Formats: sequence, structure tokens, C-alpha cells
Amino acid sequence: MTKEEVERLDPVEFCRIDEEELETSEDFVKYLWSMIYNPNCYYNEFNDSVCIFEGKRHVDYVGNLKIVIQSAEHAPPHFEVIFDNSKACFRLDNGLPFKGKMRKPDIKKIRDWYRVKKNRQKLIDMWNESRPFGCVVGEYRGV
Repeated sequence: MTKEEVERLDPVEFCRIDEEELETSEDFVKYLWSMIYNPNCYYNEFNDSVCIFEGKRHVDYVGNLKIVIQSAEHAPPHFEVIFDNSKACFRLDNGLPFKGKMRKPDIKKIRDWYRVKKNRQKLIDMWNESRPFGCVVGEYRGV
């Protein structure tokens, strides 16, 4: 694969694939490239080796409000809403904001989105799937 071909790859294309599903060396190159250049990944040294973690998972949009789950996060378990170069944090257990400032109409939009059971479950699933090894805030088990 040429450098030009690699540079044209979509960095998100392979970011959630199981490495064992890669069939060719070209697939493996694409996979590694997507992990290295994906802006949502970060690198950490662990036991004398370099580990690549997905740092941010896009969950959904509510209008112009982007909902994401971050890996290696602080307590309490939560999701972030990114908007207008700002962000606010909302708790997974009750959907209430606890950090950052947002306009009340936008908080209402997020709260309405959170009240839908499948949206809450998607948040919980993505939170639990994104816990890196050794993360101090583990899986969310609900209340």
C-alpha cells in the first residue's frame, strides 16, 4: 500500500474491529493506520508495551449537541455533551448535569433524549465497552 493510499483511508473505518477478523496484511495496515491517526484514540505505555485506547466514542446528536463517552474518565460515570466549543457533563445514573454550563433549553433537550430507555441503554453499553484496563472508574452497573 502506498503512502498516498494510506493517507486517503478513513481513520474511523477500522477503529472498532476485532484484530482477529483482519484477513490480509493490507487490512492490518488499514487497521493500524486508523488506530494511530484516529483523533479519538490515545496511547499509553503499560507493562513495557504501547497500548492504543479509543479515547472518545460518539453516541448521538441532539440537534447541534454532540453526545460522547470518554474512556479513562473520572467519577461519577457520565457522558459529555459538546456544543459551541464548550462541553457539559451529565450523570449516567440520572441524566442530570453536574459540570459545565449549558442553556436551559439545551439541558431540556438532553434530558428528554436521556429519558428514552434505548438511549440510556446505549450510553451504559458504550460506557462499559470503553473502560480501558486499569481505569479507576469501572463498569456502570446502575442503581
